[in-house]
Amino acid sequence: MSEETINQEPQNDVDAAEAEYNAAFAAALKDDQPPAAPEKAEASPEVDDVPAKTEEVEAAPAATEPQGAEPETVEQLKARLAVLAAERDKILHQARSDAGRVAALQRQLAQPKQEAVPKHDATAALAAVDQLNDFAPDAAKAIRQTLQHFDEQLSQVTATNQQSQQEREVAQFDATKQAWQRDLSAVHPDWEQVDNSPEFGAYMQTHPEKLFYAQANPFDAAAQGRFITEFKAAQAAKQEAAAATRAALAASKKTQLTNAVGISRGTSGQKSDPDDYDTAYQKELKRI
Repeated sequence: MSEETINQEPQNDVDAAEAEYNAAFAAALKDDQPPAAPEKAEASPEVDDVPAKTEEVEAAPAATEPQGAEPETVEQLKARLAVLAAERDKILHQARSDAGRVAALQRQLAQPKQEAVPKHDATAALAAVDQLNDFAPDAAKAIRQTLQHFDEQLSQVTATNQQSQQEREVAQFDATKQAWQRDLSAVHPDWEQVDNSPEFGAYMQTHPEKLFYAQANPFDAAAQGRFITEFKAAQAAKQEAAAATRAALAASKKTQLTNAVGISRGTSGQKSDPDDYDTAYQKELKRI
């Protein structure tokens, strides 16, 4: 059943209800016709107020009146008309309510499928359709089938969107990582060796603000390049200081040895060749 057929069925049901009411009204008038008066009676004010159809009922032949039944008065006919009108209004109101629910379901089914699929409450939708069973079972059946088909498509679309979202996230992560590696390698080609060295780990531990920022921003190549630059500068300064210390110690030891050689020469009482410094130096080392 197409959506156009579903949209037309509530209106057709309303028309059918109105036709049923009109038929019942005509049958009631036909069954309740009073016998014809033998002579034309003078019109009374009460009879003058009755509608044209009521006057026709009073003037109808008495052959249709059941044997032994008393003719209904004008007030009784008016009361029956009021009851029928109330029933008709009730049926029309129910039909319009059902038609509104069908239209709401049609709008829900006609919503375009966006990338982010809204949450669909199938239970509530089916409960609304169940309310149409007594009034329009064919329409309810068609809408229920459409909703079930929609739920199947919704599940497929949701699974596809989740998979596509995961693939996009992985692709975005890979692209970001590659850009980070490219930018960091442009500043420090040896960044991987530095990052894996225990010295760099110890350096970052002594600078918690840098460690925290690097952990919170793992793909900030500019900041991490600056941290590596500062680490290399600190390492170079430390190496220079160690080299200077070693040079000072070597110079101090050499001075002490030189002084020791001079003292040894002065106490030996023997003259040595002033140009034979290396030989004397080696002898002094052996003595020490």
